[in-house]
Amino acid sequence: MRLMITDFSGTVRPSRGYAAVHHLNPQPGGIRPEGGNIMARLRLRGLVGSIVLVSAPLLMVACDRATSGSSEDPSCSGAKVPSLVNAAPNATMNRMFSSYGDHSTPQDWSGADGGRSISMPDGRSLWTYGDSFLGPVNPDHTRPRGVAVLTNSFIVQDGERLSTIYTHSTPPGAAIPVQGHDPHERWYWPGPGTIGNGEVEILLSQVRRSRDSGGFGFTGEKQVLARLSLPDLRLIGLTDLPNTVPGLYGSSAVPVGSMIMIV
Repeated sequence: MRLMITDFSGTVRPSRGYAAVHHLNPQPGGIRPEGGNIMARLRLRGLVGSIVLVSAPLLMVACDRATSGSSEDPSCSGAKVPSLVNAAPNATMNRMFSSYGDHSTPQDWSGADGGRSISMPDGRSLWTYGDSFLGPVNPDHTRPRGVAVLTNSFIVQDGERLSTIYTHSTPPGAAIPVQGHDPHERWYWPGPGTIGNGEVEILLSQVRRSRDSGGFGFTGEKQVLARLSLPDLRLIGLTDLPNTVPGLYGSSAVPVGSMIMIV
């Protein structure tokens, strides 16, 4: 993930190194990673009207010490580089999600990539995923042919109870589809999310299938902000966001003062 920064001239430029800054949770004394190997929760201010890509002050700098070979490298002067303090599997969460996936029905989530979570005001958590499988799962943990594959899905966690959100259609569809398009040709992948203005806000990447994408099979088109109502998680609206940098952004969101930095 390339971290985009702005300098005092307001010019956008990529940092020298890479910084893994998503899944960070603001805490007293700084930004610290939250435990668990499935997903740490994002608690950020509202994204609506607060998305920051270019701003006059310097927002953040990442140094590549592996490349520079020294912490005294001038490019690292004055920069505070995050360091990993500790990481350990969250056995309780792993068991809960594994059990839910293994015992899923054709209408339930059985696995996915790109997981993130959002803490909701009523104590529940909304988990968002990219490419997702619906059940069932064979006893040997393989999947039978013909199971539904969605481009995004949600799970609502209420204590130890999990429930899947997707479009109930034939065949099943993504939780948020790109309206008016073949779901196999154009779709959304969820990015970071938060609670803002009394709503759930999720940054989506709209992508399309492409044969000219260097072997990946897809090309990014634009970023979209999805707004969901609380507590029923009904889609309120989708807002296109300006692409001020080449390609797609939105892999991470970091609070910087009263703003949110999207990288």
